[in-house]
Order: sequence, then structure tokens, then C-alpha cells
Amino acid sequence: SIAQVHAARLLSGEDVVLKVQKKGVQGSLKADLDLLYANARVLQLLGVVTAELSDVVATLRSAILEEIDFVLEAQRTEQFAEFLARSPELDGVVTVPKVYRAASASRLLTLERLYGVPLIDLESVRKYQPQPELALIVALNTWVSSVLTNEWFHADVHAGNLLVLTDGRVAFIDFGIVGAIPATTAEGMLDFVRSFPAGDMAGVGRALEKMGFTKELSEEQSAAFAKDIGEVIASIDSMTADIATTASAGAAASAIDETQLNRAVAAVARVAEGYGIRFPREFALLIKQVLYFDRYTSLLAPGLDVLNDERLSMNRPPPPGDGGVSSVEGGSVAVEVLPPEDDAE
Repeated sequence: SIAQVHAARLLSGEDVVLKVQKKGVQGSLKADLDLLYANARVLQLLGVVTAELSDVVATLRSAILEEIDFVLEAQRTEQFAEFLARSPELDGVVTVPKVYRAASASRLLTLERLYGVPLIDLESVRKYQPQPELALIVALNTWVSSVLTNEWFHADVHAGNLLVLTDGRVAFIDFGIVGAIPATTAEGMLDFVRSFPAGDMAGVGRALEKMGFTKELSEEQSAAFAKDIGEVIASIDSMTADIATTASAGAAASAIDETQLNRAVAAVARVAEGYGIRFPREFALLIKQVLYFDRYTSLLAPGLDVLNDERLSMNRPPPPGDGGVSSVEGGSVAVEVLPPEDDAE
């Protein structure tokens, strides 16, 4: 732990929390991370490892140093409040703690104290929101909107950082870790969501290129990429169907034809090697948050159809002639984030 959190009250009467960074943390971490990076570079120059290790260590160093920068965290908290303020439909629905700048310093962050419960505490959530899935929908809509329209998104939405307050609002706290998705990448994400369910492999390929998963491809390579993706998915679908058939016949569900398995593995390896498949750091952060929300969904709304429920902004079609939800104009993605109609009153 790099800090401790204490409840307090300002002389002016406001309840606050004090996030106090432990003495010497910044210096120790910076020295250790600098040494780690220097070692990675030496190993790279000696030919023991590739440049990828240095890149990973550099990314790790940058992320950790940002997390211990309380001035930066204060700025992000205030900027997220501005993002919420730009969306009138979120007024009174979502919030972040107020930052008390005059009572903060480089190793001290003073924030408004919010009273609430973690999103995973179902019984406690029900005390403040009779329909827990509505709190989940508002939280998910807000987060998806920040991914697509804000400068960055909250990249650590574990249960301690996502609360249902005693007045029913949803609160995002602790902005020490964030991620950023360029506009073209966000557009690619939306293209992928549209193309994959429709079986449009050419669209899936173009979307993955936009998202930065591949090296730059020519038109001919792009067409070949789409064909190879189709083969990979067909191999996996074939194995899944055979497992289901085998299981329904009473045999062991693990009895997979070895030829099929080898074919699928070979297809994946060929695609990865041939097209320079890589996994951008921001997508690792994204997937981690998606897994958090998947957990919240299973706890609060196990029957929620995340890909089709129209209360989720990402599933609503754009209004005619308005761009609306999931539209891209001028390099930015506009997403309508509304509380569910049942809760509009």
C-alpha cells in the first residue's frame, strides 16, 4: 500500500477523507523502476531480449508513477466531474467526490466524503436502490460513455471504487489509474460490435486494424486477414458444436477431435504471426474493467441481456439524422447516456 485513508472534518464543517501518501514512497518506487528499466535496456542491447521487454517496463514505470501523483489524481477527479456536467441527463444520477485543493498537497489528497456501499453488496444496494440493476445500468452507461467520449476512462472500477450512495446515486472514486482510447480506435470498437454478431469477417478485420491489433495492412492483406479470421472462428465453432453433440450423447464433453484442435491452433498461430497481432495496453485495461462489470451483472442483474437491452446506450440506434448513439463525427464519438426510463422520474 502506498497510502492510508482517514476520515476527517474540515474546520468549515465538511466531512472529508484524507488520502495520505507514505513518506519516501515516490523516491523508492522511482529508483526501483529506473533500475528495472535500465536492466531491461541492457538486456536488449546484449540481444538477450527484444525491445518488447523495454516497452513493457517503460509502460509499467509510467503507470505506477502516475498512480502515486496525487496532483494528477486531483486533476482527473475534477475533469471527470466536468465530463459528467457536460451530460445533463447524468445530473443527480452519477457523481464523483469534490476535491478540496486548499487542503491538498503533493502527498495529501483531501476529498469529499461520500456515504455509500460497494456495488457487489446486493443487500445493502437494495436499501438505497430498490432495483439494483438500474444502478448497474447507469454505472455501465456512464463508463462506456467515458471510454468513447472523454479524454480517458476510469481503469480501476473494482468494488471499492464504484459505489451506490445512500441517496441512490452512483459514485466513481479513485482516479489513480486511467486509460485512453483514440477516436479512431473507439470507432473501430463500435465497428467490431456491429460486424462480429453479423458474421461480417471483412468488417471484423477492418475493425481490428482500426483498433491497432495488427500492423498496417494493404488492401490485399486486409482481405486475406478477413478470410483467415473466418477460418479461426469456423474452427472454434466446429469444436464447440462437437463438444455439445458429444455431451448430449452422454460421452465426455472433453472428447475433441485432435485434428480439429490442431487445425484451430495452427490457424490462430498463422494469423498472429502473419499479421503482427499485438495486444495494446489500453485494451488490457479495458478488458479488466469489462470483467468487473460482468461480475457486477451476475450479482445485480443476472438476467440482463447486455448486448441487446436498449436501456444500455451502446445498444440504442442513433436517432434519424442526428448521429446520436454510437455515431462518429469530427473524430469524436457521441454516446447518449440516459438513466433507464423506469427511473426517469
